[in-house]
Amino acid sequence: MAPNGEEKRPDPHLEDTTRRLDRALRDAKEIVLATRRRDGSTSRGAPVWFFYDGRRVYFTVAPESHKARRIARGSPIFGRVGGSAELAFSGDCSPVSDLRAVEEIGRMYSQKYWIAWLGFFRPRPARITAGKTLMFCFTPRATVPDEGSATRD
Repeated sequence: MAPNGEEKRPDPHLEDTTRRLDRALRDAKEIVLATRRRDGSTSRGAPVWFFYDGRRVYFTVAPESHKARRIARGSPIFGRVGGSAELAFSGDCSPVSDLRAVEEIGRMYSQKYWIAWLGFFRPRPARITAGKTLMFCFTPRATVPDEGSATRD
């Protein structure tokens, strides 16, 4: 219920955007992700490879990267699919430490990216265990894009 006692209706524009975001995440090869800096501003977006299982987005980062440090500090993720300003999303990241899940997502990368099929740039349990790579996941929420969020310069 809305504060005025009326029944709250879903926003049809947001529902449509959510459906389009789901389709785009299933088809896209990369997404642009940004994080919140300590001063509250949004970082410049960087393209990343990812896997989307229909509910959550999985991606890897180097432990020493700004993105990894900001996520560890609690920064949300802000993103876009490709260059589309209409398909913006946000989410709260969680680390992925289940090595069986990492192995399965690595297999999915191999199906999605030809170079991962060759054995390069795919998530591997050994790299997670050794601390050479971090894997995160988040549930994307369609958002109304703001100026400058997750844009590439």
